[in-house]
Amino acid sequence: MIRDEYEILAFNDLNIAMGYLRTINEVLNSLREDKSPLLRDAEDAYIGLAMFTEKYKYRLDDLSAIKDQIGKARSKYRTLLAELEESDKKVFELSKQLENSRELCIELQDDNEKLKSIVMELKNQLQ
Repeated sequence: MIRDEYEILAFNDLNIAMGYLRTINEVLNSLREDKSPLLRDAEDAYIGLAMFTEKYKYRLDDLSAIKDQIGKARSKYRTLLAELEESDKKVFELSKQLENSRELCIELQDDNEKLKSIVMELKNQLQ
């Protein structure tokens, strides 16, 4: 929120600077009409301020674009975190299933060995 307010203030500053440029342009026109010796210095200052204002505007545009990119990146990050959390839950569940399957496998092997021994005893008794 503070960043948004800062951006609004910066945009307002840019509009104020552009208003000053318009005022200075009127003064320059007056100096031209009067053929004043101050015209050259005033024109240099006007050009410098105009260039600064233009660069400031581009920087504000860049900041807006960057802000949008950051917003998209944050949204994607939140989505990835949610997917990671879901994947972690699945891994946990699958790990539990694997452990249960291993235990069941061991139990079945034990039962199989018992059955083999019973079958062997029965064979021995029949002989």
